[in-house]
Amino acid sequence: MKKINKLCLLFGFIVVTALNAQKTVSVSDLNQQFDTVKVQSLYSSRIHFSPDNYGQNVQIISREEIQKMPVQTTTEILSYALGVDIRQRGPQGMQADIQIQGSTFDQVLVMIDGVKMSDPQTGHHQMNLSISPEAIERIEIIKGAAARRYGLNALAGVVNIITRSQAKSHLAAQVHAGTNAQKDMQTGKLYANQGYRLFNSIGNKELSAWYDIAVDLGSGYRHNSDFQAIRSNFKVQQLIKNKLSVPDGFKLSYLGGIVRNSFGANGFYAAPSDSNSYEYVNTSWGAVNADFETQKSGTFSARISARANNDQYVFIKSNPSYYRNFHQTTVLTPELNYRYVSKYFEIGAGAEYRKEAINSTNLGDHIREFAGLYADVLLMPVKGVRISGGVYSLQNKVLGHQFYPGVDINVQLKKDVYAFASAGNGQRLPTYTDLFYTGPSNISNPLLLPEMARYFDAGVRFNGQRFQGHINVFRRENQSMIDRVKDSLNAPWKPLNVQSLTMQGIEARVQYQFRIKNILASRGGIRILSSTGVSVLESSVVNTASISQFALNYLPIQWMSQLQFRVQRFSLSFNLRYLERYGLKAAEKTAFAIADVRADYAIKIREGKPLRVFVSMQNLGNTQYKEFTAVPLPGRWTTLGLVF
Repeated sequence: MKKINKLCLLFGFIVVTALNAQKTVSVSDLNQQFDTVKVQSLYSSRIHFSPDNYGQNVQIISREEIQKMPVQTTTEILSYALGVDIRQRGPQGMQADIQIQGSTFDQVLVMIDGVKMSDPQTGHHQMNLSISPEAIERIEIIKGAAARRYGLNALAGVVNIITRSQAKSHLAAQVHAGTNAQKDMQTGKLYANQGYRLFNSIGNKELSAWYDIAVDLGSGYRHNSDFQAIRSNFKVQQLIKNKLSVPDGFKLSYLGGIVRNSFGANGFYAAPSDSNSYEYVNTSWGAVNADFETQKSGTFSARISARANNDQYVFIKSNPSYYRNFHQTTVLTPELNYRYVSKYFEIGAGAEYRKEAINSTNLGDHIREFAGLYADVLLMPVKGVRISGGVYSLQNKVLGHQFYPGVDINVQLKKDVYAFASAGNGQRLPTYTDLFYTGPSNISNPLLLPEMARYFDAGVRFNGQRFQGHINVFRRENQSMIDRVKDSLNAPWKPLNVQSLTMQGIEARVQYQFRIKNILASRGGIRILSSTGVSVLESSVVNTASISQFALNYLPIQWMSQLQFRVQRFSLSFNLRYLERYGLKAAEKTAFAIADVRADYAIKIREGKPLRVFVSMQNLGNTQYKEFTAVPLPGRWTTLGLVF
């Protein structure tokens, strides 16, 4: 608690400084800085908010930021988000889990353009994403319980990946290759990977379409860590104008994607005996959206989406018949939404139905169905004050009728400075793996209950032209938390609804950008962006009698810093992350720092689009670290690429 109190005082001083700093910035400064983009509205089929006036802690990762990151996958992008914990088992996020503010990986909801990617088999598959960085417009990260607006499994936060909306023709391609300069001791071959990207769009304001294709393959970085991933996505948008609709008309959109992954699963589930295991995970999804805005009655939206996942796990790759599992899940979700806007209030309402099915050689065949209703009201009683409240109602044969209310407030203190606070609820359902999986190192528990959580947070955000940042404190109270426990190292894991757990913490981030005109003045000077953020968490559970897989597995301290330089066609980005992580017990706490760097240079080719050359180096210091107990992660990795 002392650490949190000290940080509150420190960043309270920063907030006061920011309030005064707003006075010294002129509008002309913006054109001298980086290509920062201020998002006008968060993605929503109901009430609309901007990142500034949202009543919870929200973070936006823009396309411009993504282009400067030393990453090749969407999973890697999220590892640079403050308060987000990406735990990878292999290179380039072949299998990764996402946690927010000390949550477990099943307590976070991931979406693509509002389509839920949650998998009823296991949360491990939620990050098996088809979207590549080239197709992303921005990523919205909402931290905290958000069942009232997003429904099922939004217990600790929501990640919504917004894809590009291209209204013009555009063609881009990328090739890259990387290595750690080490050789496989058995084959004598160099550990290396390679990737290929293609993005193509055509159209105009009335009809537009794009597709992308991404291929990644590599030999890994240790025994049985090779991988292959093929991803592809598409999006078609059509605008149909008519006399009844304003201002744009009747909008239709079709979108979807597929990903085909295969990877060595050395140490993923049953170390050390699974050193030769292998896994194949194939995911496909699609959605059809229709939006109709009337002159007097508001906006109506309808969507139907579907997602399918096939998972095959073999214990010995060279002898699949020894032990293997097949799992196939399908999810169908139709939904309707409504929005009405007036000068002093907005009303949002919605209804959804969700059907989840699984066919599995180990988990059995099961179907479960849910119906949900949303209601949300936004009041704007005076200028600069926005008060929002609502409820999500969930109906299921087993759970009965459950309600998840929430309320938030946002107050504009002065230009570009906002204070916010919220209180809400969330839940997450047991997955089919939690309920029914039995194997060499696991016991099932079909009597598991859903997890529940109450969430409270408050903070201040400031978004000036040179100086941006936020400070936020939160408290999450979990009831009936699902943990996997065992009494000894050799005993099997068993999922249980364990004791209540309270997680509280503070998160703060500041960013400053400026230009040094006197150096390289003929090239416009040097533009510099610097940012630093810290997240500190404390749990009410400091130790457990049994070995716990989830209760203690979080980052008590996460520190992230970034420094960017730009001179005309050259840019350099340096990232430093310091992480402290608990293991299966509190005594297993580790700490490590990871430094990454990326340099880009644009080569002008006649009158056409410039050719960009980039080189990136991940884990610059060759740090040896783990995010799962039995899986060491890659050391220094260098990548060279071309974008044209």
